[in-house]
Amino acid sequence: MLIDNCNLSPAGISIAPFVYTQAESDWIQARDAGVIPASLFDLYLRANYLSFGSAPSFLRDDESVLFSYFSMVVRSIKDSLADANEQLPLFAEQENLTYDPIKKFKGEPWAADADKKARKHFRDILISLQAALDANLQLR
Repeated sequence: MLIDNCNLSPAGISIAPFVYTQAESDWIQARDAGVIPASLFDLYLRANYLSFGSAPSFLRDDESVLFSYFSMVVRSIKDSLADANEQLPLFAEQENLTYDPIKKFKGEPWAADADKKARKHFRDILISLQAALDANLQLR
């Protein structure tokens, strides 16, 4: 099919807004694992699961700009905290493999590149936590 054969002037397009009636699984997992604070999950609940079709009255405006921005920021906080949580065990694993003379003397395992990998994971943790803090400041 060629683009020349397509009707590029439709009379109208309609879509149904996303309306969630329960918490999304990634939010529940983050709450249960202690990745996000209870207050963030409570805010998510009070904001009707960040459902665009049912914005709460305290976030409703004519063009849904406020709710869209609010939703993006709250999801960003959750995602950033989840990213930091994923990097933490990777950092600990590499940190345990870093070289020190006592490990060599005792015959404990170590890896030559563990220090570099540990620094990378630590940097990623800091970046994720900074992103969460930055997004949090956007709500103020």
